[in-house]
Amino acid sequence: MEARFELKNGKLYILIVVFAVFFLMGGWVFLHSDSPSLNINPIVVKISSFISLLFFAAIIYFCVKTVLSKRAGLIINESGITDKSSLLSFGFISKKSIKEVRVEELDGEYYLMIELLDRDKYLNSENDYIARLLRENIANYDCEVAIPLSNLKCSFQEVKEVVDAVFGKEL
Repeated sequence: MEARFELKNGKLYILIVVFAVFFLMGGWVFLHSDSPSLNINPIVVKISSFISLLFFAAIIYFCVKTVLSKRAGLIINESGITDKSSLLSFGFISKKSIKEVRVEELDGEYYLMIELLDRDKYLNSENDYIARLLRENIANYDCEVAIPLSNLKCSFQEVKEVVDAVFGKEL
């Protein structure tokens, strides 16, 4: 059994609109940099507005690319759990490394909570990013991995059913 949950794109749509406004403002400044009302060197204004145009165009491009791709934010299957739900995602967690998986509500938001068998192995990992992420999750949630379900196109019940089906009897 495999379940794939896609990411919500609502926040990305808002980002695209905001950065498009900044892009248009940078374009307006670029086109009107020769105006005598500006008391700044027009070459400096042209260069800085051109750089801002490139910057905001790149951000818009990556946001649109992410919106159009139908990538899964969370994959739960027989081999484990793959978390790609945010910038602070854990990645692949093997089923052999998992002690317990549960879905909990904390402060009005649902989380997929994953406790690992060998917590110290990951805390002393050479990957400083993973160790820092684990320490932060342990401090905040008393659990090694906490995946917020608010970024995913799924309900609490859907994730709970999949977790029970895949991990229910074996852990």
